[in-house]
Amino acid sequence: MARGSKPTLAAKTEADLWSIQEPMAKASLDFVISFLRCRMGANNDEPLDEEATNRLLAILRAVSIVESRHGTTGRNQPARDPIQCGNPRDTWWRELTGQLGNGDRFVRGAGAQAYWANEIGDAAEQDANFPPAAKRDLLTVVRDGHKDAGFSPAHSYLWGALYLIHRINSTARDSSYAAATFPASG
Repeated sequence: MARGSKPTLAAKTEADLWSIQEPMAKASLDFVISFLRCRMGANNDEPLDEEATNRLLAILRAVSIVESRHGTTGRNQPARDPIQCGNPRDTWWRELTGQLGNGDRFVRGAGAQAYWANEIGDAAEQDANFPPAAKRDLLTVVRDGHKDAGFSPAHSYLWGALYLIHRINSTARDSSYAAATFPASG
């Protein structure tokens, strides 16, 4: 590469690409952890510590690189949907938008109200800390998911993190996140 020229997108490292996405991904993850009332400890009664949060962020990063090289490659709207959660043909987006009945049950921790997948979007968006850039009303046709021109990485990371945490560590009637069931790092 000639001195003074900028590297092409293909020449950027994974870390370079992630540095662009990380602030949005972290803000989304922080909201989801709070909204779901994720807990850890022997009795699942302690807020997540920095190590647990960093593990979840690493998982989100891994999904982002595998699904879209952090929004840079792929055929299904990678720039809009780095996590690939907004595909209008996929079960998660159809559950979130009420096309498949109730969908999954999101049992939140610390005595917080549980929601069906078709209810959780409204509940999350009513939270005072919800990131405004991820609101579904920014989309012209919500059911179109990432095909809608208004869909953005903010939508992808927020709704993708919500679903990821729910699916990572829950079975029927369990809280969407309970770190006590995760093996300790070693």
